[in-house]
Amino acid sequence: MVATTVQKKNITFPTDGKLYKKVIKQCNALAKRCGIKLRQSYRFVVQRLEYAQRYAHLSRHAKKAKGALKQPCMLAGRQVRDLHRQLIKLGYF
Repeated sequence: MVATTVQKKNITFPTDGKLYKKVIKQCNALAKRCGIKLRQSYRFVVQRLEYAQRYAHLSRHAKKAKGALKQPCMLAGRQVRDLHRQLIKLGYF
């Protein structure tokens, strides 16, 4: 017989929402490094959407959470397109 102890791991999975948040954060960092003024940083918007996703398992918050799952994708796309337009205008591409 072998006696073992199991230690809990602090693992977080790369969900879509987290990846979109990372895209937005990196776009903001790149814009700041290049000296580009973006239309909006979406930093606080994404944070609010993360809070809305937190209670997706509760039925009274299900509709709000479902919308909060789709919106970061749209915001990340806007951010990437805006950054791309600005970089083209400055001659980086």
